[in-house]
Amino acid sequence: MNPSLTVLIPTLNNWQQLQTTVLSMVRNTEYPLRILILNNSPNANPDEIAWIDQTIKGANFDGLEVIHLGGNKGWMGAINVGLAVTKTPFVCLLNDDVVFIPGMNIFWRKLIDRFENPVVAAVGPSSNFVMGSQNISL
Repeated sequence: MNPSLTVLIPTLNNWQQLQTTVLSMVRNTEYPLRILILNNSPNANPDEIAWIDQTIKGANFDGLEVIHLGGNKGWMGAINVGLAVTKTPFVCLLNDDVVFIPGMNIFWRKLIDRFENPVVAAVGPSSNFVMGSQNISL
């Protein structure tokens, strides 16, 4: 796989929702992408780290990686760590509580198509728990 998109997902003690996010993305979207989880949890014990690593393996997706930050760097601090190791031309910053529903399989491809055009539009951050499910008309 030669991905052109990296999805950065900072997380802080939100393991179950993170699992839902990752599995819904892997199962309900398609695009050559890399998913990088940035584990901000300062008190992550070995069992929690093993749990998240097992979740990642359970997603059965080669482009999925975790960086355990060893402490809470904050959302932007985690993003900066992720950006430092990102080599793809496109990057998406994603919250750990977003859910991709069935039928969104071409979401990433359509979004990248928009960003390759001279006129660019973007949607700001919000979570499913705060605002309800979001959608982008492409």
